[in-house]
Amino acid sequence: MLSEAKHCGALHKCVSTQVEEAPLSFSDPAARSRLLLVDDEPDILDFLERALRHLYEVSRFTDPVAALAELRSVPYDVVITDQWMPALSGLELLAEAAAMHPQIVRVLISGFADAPQLSQAIASCQIHSFVLKPVTSRQLVEAISAATQRAKA
Repeated sequence: MLSEAKHCGALHKCVSTQVEEAPLSFSDPAARSRLLLVDDEPDILDFLERALRHLYEVSRFTDPVAALAELRSVPYDVVITDQWMPALSGLELLAEAAAMHPQIVRVLISGFADAPQLSQAIASCQIHSFVLKPVTSRQLVEAISAATQRAKA
């Protein structure tokens, strides 16, 4: 699985949920990327938003269907979504996002790394990065940065 991921993106194994100060920052708020967070667990969204709001303009949704509706009308640079949610999986949401906006950076987060469709999504570059929960804020920022670089390549 790692050899498949080399050309599309490295897998990130993450071990903590504590918020750390990330070393990156933007001096011009107008230059900040727009980031869409999607997770059906509000506590996870709270953590993700706290970890990323100093670097990105963040919008968040607990409902993946509502997040897709938002993507149809508002441009985003990055989508970060949980895999296991009611109504729509993270991979389904990211596939829809890619169909609407092929340039959008797609990051999947999950507490489970053994889903067969995950290997396929990484191999086919449907996602730019996979992050295993729990995750630290530094690991999250690094994963987004790496995913952004892969998306530009």
